Amino acid sequence: MNDALAALAFLLLVLGALSVSRARDPQIERARVRRFIGIAVGLSMAVGLGQLDLYPFCSWPLVAGLVPDTITAPRLVGVDAAGVDIALDARALRPIPPDELWSWLSGRFVTLPSPVQDSIAEWIVLHAETARARAAGGRGIGEFGLLGPVGAPFFLLHPRPWDEPGLVPSTPIVGVRLYRERWPLGSKRAGKAPRRDLLYAWPRTGRP
Repeated sequence: MNDALAALAFLLLVLGALSVSRARDPQIERARVRRFIGIAVGLSMAVGLGQLDLYPFCSWPLVAGLVPDTITAPRLVGVDAAGVDIALDARALRPIPPDELWSWLSGRFVTLPSPVQDSIAEWIVLHAETARARAAGGRGIGEFGLLGPVGAPFFLLHPRPWDEPGLVPSTPIVGVRLYRERWPLGSKRAGKAPRRDLLYAWPRTGRP
């Protein structure tokens, strides 16, 4: 039943789009565009209010849940030759979405054998440094896909600090560190730094 409703909803959307594309008279076209918008909005509202999953219309319960008193999140940073942490632009490791990479690093990555971890860390450093060098040279980090900057963004939007020349790190990235950050709700607003626990560092011994 649910699949039949999903197919019917998608069919209505396609028929509405086709009717707009075949309109030749401007007045008829405007009327069909309004009808198409009404169909799309109506289906989206019905799915959202009814908490249904009728692909491509869905209720998106992905981030629903209770927020704990203490937030825990991974933090991936680069390291320069002096051993100083370098904050990474979220786009530095395109085409991998940053949120998916961070959650994978704090989960699956930390269970992998050391040689595999080090190989992945070397790849991360290579790509992060390539992006940093491009940005430092005024060429930008580069966008993923043929559509460039007008392409679809990642699921979550992140700041783009390396678009500003003065905010691009001046020293090369030669290492990487993975932290687990913890902070109570409201602590960042009060100016308190999160607690950091080091999960992984590459190179493993000495300074990079």
